[in-house]
Amino acid sequence: MTDLRQATRQAAREVLARGEGGAGFPNPDGGFVNNLGGVSFETSWYDWGPYAAKMLRRIKLHWKISQDLMLLAQKGIVRVRFSIMADGRVADVEQIRSSTTPPYDQAALKAILESNPFDPLPKDLLELAPGKDREHVIIDFIYYIDPADLDKYRTAK
Repeated sequence: MTDLRQATRQAAREVLARGEGGAGFPNPDGGFVNNLGGVSFETSWYDWGPYAAKMLRRIKLHWKISQDLMLLAQKGIVRVRFSIMADGRVADVEQIRSSTTPPYDQAALKAILESNPFDPLPKDLLELAPGKDREHVIIDFIYYIDPADLDKYRTAK
């Protein structure tokens, strides 16, 4: 889990350094994201670091909300579950937690759908798990929540 957290932080730093839209501050296209967090992969024993970092960069590029919502700065977390097929295609996208702000929910789902396809699943993973044809992923899209308050929002309904 530590490797995945480090990869996530590194991916965010790289996105910010390049000034790519949708990463931690407003961008000219109208997007604003606070943070991606709580990323989990079904195959927990595999080192997802490099794959996860690239996946998160791609999602951040497609994660946008309108200027109007940015001004409101409504807090919320959207949790999305999806599958990455062996060839990188996205399938079975499902919202499993709502932020209670429908445009946030829609932006999170759209970020996954517009990121399709990701890179194919790593060959070494597929060699270690014969017959594996997909990987299930759960990711939290976090809007305007201070990291110190995150646990409170994750447990609230």
